[in-house]
Amino acid sequence: MWSYMRSLHLEAARTRATAELSALRERHTAIEVHRGEHRALERRAASADDSELRETVAHLEAEVEAVRAERKARCVSLTFVLYFRCDPHT
Repeated sequence: MWSYMRSLHLEAARTRATAELSALRERHTAIEVHRGEHRALERRAASADDSELRETVAHLEAEVEAVRAERKARCVSLTFVLYFRCDPHT
């Protein structure tokens, strides 16, 4: 009788352990899927950040070049004006 009771108890414990193992495996699979999605999103975000930074740098470089060209044009015209104002031959 005791061995029968013990085998029922062991069978119930095995059933619970099997159910718990199945649930843990499903949870583990879901976690791995989420980790993969997270890594993909991180790569995508880093790529977006890089392209945004590149675009910003290109825009700022263009602005700097425009300011340099404008400054050079002003210097040339100022030099031209000063040269002819100070020229004793005119």
